[in-house]
Amino acid sequence: MNTPFKQQGLSMLAWLVILFTVSIFVTCAVKLSPLYLDAWTVRSVIENVVKKQTVNTESPALIRKAISRQFTANRIETIKLRDIKIIRDKGKITIDARYEKRVALFYNIDAVVKFDDLLFELVPSVRDD
Repeated sequence: MNTPFKQQGLSMLAWLVILFTVSIFVTCAVKLSPLYLDAWTVRSVIENVVKKQTVNTESPALIRKAISRQFTANRIETIKLRDIKIIRDKGKITIDARYEKRVALFYNIDAVVKFDDLLFELVPSVRDD
């Protein structure tokens, strides 16, 4: 027969382990989520600029200016405009916005997040005149 004295629940040590584990995950989420939100915004800004630009008439300087306006409006601070490479080669324009960011998590533990999927190519469209 089970008496109420044997059904005590978790011990203080078990609660501390659970609290420690949850606090680690919450801290990681709070410190890393702004980085991912900024990367998502960078992606959407460059995709919007790519959709609006025409390869035949736009120069890399005009594309950089359009990206700069969007970065200012969206307050993107994780990547600088000078770190984005815009290269025109053989009629196509490549926008390379890949970057990595380091953020301090705990005392001497850092997290490095790499965003390698921010590479875009503008290919000239063929017109049927």
